[in-house]
Amino acid sequence: YLVYLDADAIMQTRIDEICEDYDIGVTLRAKPAPDPRVSAINAGIVFVRNTAQAKQFLEVWAQRADELNGDQWALNTLTELARDDMDQTVLRGDTRIRCFPCMIYNNFYFKGDQSQAKIIHYKSKHRKLYPL
Repeated sequence: YLVYLDADAIMQTRIDEICEDYDIGVTLRAKPAPDPRVSAINAGIVFVRNTAQAKQFLEVWAQRADELNGDQWALNTLTELARDDMDQTVLRGDTRIRCFPCMIYNNFYFKGDQSQAKIIHYKSKHRKLYPL
């Protein structure tokens, strides 16, 4: 497994439980953003398992990100996930995509309780809070 973290994300504790049977793991927002380029997934944390399907998915994602000028929008258009997919593994083509909650694995909800967060993401307006 490989865990991609944006530079402004910090792991708080171990995440061994993410080692499940999937190819790509993504984190879904508690509420989808209204901007379709942002949508349900926050691409700041992505889990990748060493499988042929994951490698192919990453190639397609990189190509789409170049075309759309953004990795997050590309990831959302490739997966077409919704809030109902939370805590599920869904199939897109032959790629198994595991949907983890942002509240735990990509928490950027600084107005709420972060005590259960295993990864905190100091994205955009929260970068000033970044402790390092």
